[in-house]
Amino acid sequence: MPRVRIGSALGLRGAGSFLSSPTGLLVLLLVAVLLFSLFLAWRDPLTFRIGIRNFVRGRRRTVVLLLGLLVGTAIISSSLVIGDTVASLSTHFAYIADGNVHEAVYATVNGSYAPLPYSFFQDMNTSLAKERYVQGVSPLFLSTGTLSGMDRTSGVPQTGMNLLGMDGNSSSALGEFTATNGTHLSGPRPGEVLLDPTAATDLDAVAGDHLQLSFGPFNRIDVTVLAVVQADARGGFQDNGEGNVFATLSDVGTLVGIPGVINYLAVTNTGGAQGGMAYTSTVLSEINSSLATTVAQFPSGSLPAGLAAHNILQSDVSSASSSASQLTTLFLVIGLFSIVSGSILVVGIFVLLSEERKGQMGVARAVGMTRRQLVKSYYFEGLAYSLGSAFLGTLLGVAVAYLLVDVMVNLVSLGSSTEAISQSFTVVPSSLLIAYCAGFLLTLLTMVITVSYVSRLNIVRAIRNLPEPPLNRRSYLRLALFGAIVLAIGLLLVREGLPTSMDISYVELGVSIALLGAAMVATAFVPRRFAFSGAAIGLVLFWGYLPIRTALFGSNHPGSIFVLFVEGIFLILAAILLYLFNADLVMRGISGLLNRNPKRVPVARVAFAYPYQKPFRTAMTLAIFAMVLFTIVAIASIGSGVNANLQEMVTSQSGGFTLAGYSETPIANLSGEVKNNSTLSSELSGVVSFYSAKGAVERNTSKGPESFGSQIAAAPVGVPAWENFYALNHYNFSSTWNHMSASAVWQSLETNSSVAVLSGDYSVSSDFSFGPSRNAVPIGSFLNITTPNANSRASVRVIGILSETLLSVILVNPSMMTGTLGTSSSALFLFTVAPGASVQSATYGLKLAFFPYNLQLVNFAQVLDSGIQFLLSFLDLLEAFVALGLLVGIAAIGILALRAVVERRSEVGMIRAMGFRKSQVLAAFLTEYSFLALLGIGIGIIFGLLLSYNLSQSVSGFISFSVPWTNLALVVGLSYGLTLIATGAPSYQASRFPPAEALRYSE
Repeated sequence: MPRVRIGSALGLRGAGSFLSSPTGLLVLLLVAVLLFSLFLAWRDPLTFRIGIRNFVRGRRRTVVLLLGLLVGTAIISSSLVIGDTVASLSTHFAYIADGNVHEAVYATVNGSYAPLPYSFFQDMNTSLAKERYVQGVSPLFLSTGTLSGMDRTSGVPQTGMNLLGMDGNSSSALGEFTATNGTHLSGPRPGEVLLDPTAATDLDAVAGDHLQLSFGPFNRIDVTVLAVVQADARGGFQDNGEGNVFATLSDVGTLVGIPGVINYLAVTNTGGAQGGMAYTSTVLSEINSSLATTVAQFPSGSLPAGLAAHNILQSDVSSASSSASQLTTLFLVIGLFSIVSGSILVVGIFVLLSEERKGQMGVARAVGMTRRQLVKSYYFEGLAYSLGSAFLGTLLGVAVAYLLVDVMVNLVSLGSSTEAISQSFTVVPSSLLIAYCAGFLLTLLTMVITVSYVSRLNIVRAIRNLPEPPLNRRSYLRLALFGAIVLAIGLLLVREGLPTSMDISYVELGVSIALLGAAMVATAFVPRRFAFSGAAIGLVLFWGYLPIRTALFGSNHPGSIFVLFVEGIFLILAAILLYLFNADLVMRGISGLLNRNPKRVPVARVAFAYPYQKPFRTAMTLAIFAMVLFTIVAIASIGSGVNANLQEMVTSQSGGFTLAGYSETPIANLSGEVKNNSTLSSELSGVVSFYSAKGAVERNTSKGPESFGSQIAAAPVGVPAWENFYALNHYNFSSTWNHMSASAVWQSLETNSSVAVLSGDYSVSSDFSFGPSRNAVPIGSFLNITTPNANSRASVRVIGILSETLLSVILVNPSMMTGTLGTSSSALFLFTVAPGASVQSATYGLKLAFFPYNLQLVNFAQVLDSGIQFLLSFLDLLEAFVALGLLVGIAAIGILALRAVVERRSEVGMIRAMGFRKSQVLAAFLTEYSFLALLGIGIGIIFGLLLSYNLSQSVSGFISFSVPWTNLALVVGLSYGLTLIATGAPSYQASRFPPAEALRYSE
């Protein structure tokens, strides 16, 4: 069942912290607006009564308008609730991964926990026993990805499992295990182990099976499976997806070869997993004090360097919340198109209202009402609409989020996590408060701006319903002056952004704003058609032709996902500007086509007259369709491109190999042992062993020296063909030094001890302006490398960066690796499965043959396919989210059509009086809406595909450009069909108006 969390949402941590939070500021702003509105109502009760009367008088109209105004609020609400749900889910897994461990004491050496004597735990336990907030201290041995096991009953081997050793009394602090049959266990007994579901599945083991465990090539023990336990906060502790094996500390000591060894002190606070985090800072202070005293009692050098207390649970929960926040941001950015569409809809609704009441407003002004009073009456009416629509939109957003979570459960297969997803739907009151306040303020602000503009009317023209005169020269001069200000703002954004690390989105936003400002300035000298058409073409070229932006800003400027929104908005704006200022040319072209059939000419002229005469409303309708369709098509095309590129990606990432292998212990002459194994020799056609070691890398940057760790590897030369990496690999390069060919790079690596080749995760990213990756190394850089066995530091130049990113490695010359870096052992391998042989059988055979060495294998195709399928499922989820916005947008178009029919009732009466039949009126309205819908859909599709194409060019090797024809046909069919359904009823209603009643109609 959904959970609603109450607490920080209402500011229970203190009024001060609440008021300074974003939620508090929004609430204060809302209260201020309401108090201001009450003050206005008290000062001018007449305009208040007029506004509220208009709200209450037409109930049907009020309901319709409320439904049209809630779009933006619904998108905000659903995005925030999805973020709350993901935060709840992430926190759930953080609690499981950390168990009931709030703080821990350990030291790491080369990424692994360093061993500690058992007496260290005893001293720390005695010291912390008096601390009131410490429930218990548990001695553990943790080693991830280092254990091999073989089920002697089923004969199935598995490598890379996690070994967790514990005392029998650990359950008093960490809690009990729960077996899959519901039985509670305090822990394993000597000679017995507990398995989590992942380990049990990998080993094909059940309770009572006999296992052989191996830790290194010579340390083995035989144990019995006591039970398979649930992956809860006890059984899922420290699980990285490789499977947990829980054993006693005595068995671990035998397996590791160090009796009484531990490497991790787990500290559990009082108050439970969540409540205990409140005491973390106090307990950490006490642990540090006890640690200093305890370390001083041990002989120098008997404890590992770097031994320290760590904040475990609170830190991981904070990281989980941060990740959830990023996902919320993603949904908000994707939803921004729908939010903007909702704002446009608000404008459209109030413009329609003002047009309907144009005569009424003119009469009101004529009898003495001032423009300010007129604006205030609409303000009070809009205030009522905003309060109601924000409430309905917030509730609708919760429903949308719940539907999306249900879609996530059905789309994303996460095994045992699926149930956790369905149970983690969370609605936090603060999110609802933010959604309501933001939706209310957004609607009200948009309404106020719109009403302030439309209230600038001439009394005589309003009463007689005459069109506004064309702009005079003074208006153009004002527009040019405003354009100069806009141009200056755009140029300032560019000037301030380029020399700094400012998000490239803002720099590109500055260029786009400058183009629009220049167009406004140009209207004082050239016709508007030329000025704005030129700006529109400039925007299309700037955003649509990627080499222009690359030439202006380079490919390494940092950026964010916000660039997607900026690009979409300006491309759609450019298309709408091109249409608006060239609509007459479009109409002439359509008329020319229709003139071939004279019977259709009257209907077509009526159908296209309204969009031509009302360009602002036409632009709003086009924008609503185009923005949502742009997002849907872009997401679908990206997903199609990723899926279409799967096989190419497998080849690129694998280099032509099938499996990658890592061993905890170096394996000498692995290829020779494979050759002598009759089964494996027939299943494998290539085996490459690398000299490998973990190394420290340093390079000089403009900000000073940068250091990081990396796997250093070198492929031997002078080996048989089936072991020769340089001849067997098919890796592609993303960049090479001085444009060297691939063969020249590999030849240089074989013979030159001063060069290196890096895997793709070290490349300077050009991923659609999303900035450089961590530890990005430019081609041609010099690196200084050391390894634990190094005789001296090696200096190398980077001459090639690969496209592949699965193997994070720096490849160096073999003679330099064995000489300067002093490493000739092999723990990194690549395997090619022979054509026709079974990959699964080869994997099983390798694990079985090298079981003592804990050889872990990665199937390139399987890993990539799994990752891509998850990505595609996530993209499907985003599509579903945007599609809901499309449905709401289409419904909003229907609402606009319903109000437009009321406004155009007299027009319908006139054409009926002139001889139009009911069928012709219906055809004219359906033709009009079909034209607008198809044009908006076309704009969205074209620019959505353009975005996908640009992305495929900037992220080559990961996405290829692919048109999702099936999805496009489905989207176009549904969008157009639903639009006809939404506008069909108003159109039919218009066709049924009796001419006499329509001509004298007044709402």
